[in-house]
Amino acid sequence: MEALNTLVNLVFVPLASAEKERLIEEGRRRARRLGDELSEGRLLHLAADDDYVEGNFARALERLQRAIE
Repeated sequence: MEALNTLVNLVFVPLASAEKERLIEEGRRRARRLGDELSEGRLLHLAADDDYVEGNFARALERLQRAIE
C-alpha cells in the first residue's frame, strides 16, 4: 500500500507526459491488485486532468466516467 501511495504522490511531480502516464498506469495496476478502488479512481481523475489540459476532451471524459464506476 505504501508503494501505491508513493506512486500517487509522484504524479504531482513535474514529469514528461510519457513518464507520468507510466506512473499512473503502474499505480492503477497496483490499486486493482490491492482492491483499492479509491486510489484507482484518483489516478484516473489525475490522468483525465492531464488529458483535459492537453485538449484531449474525449479521453478525459472517458477516464472520468471510469473513475466514478
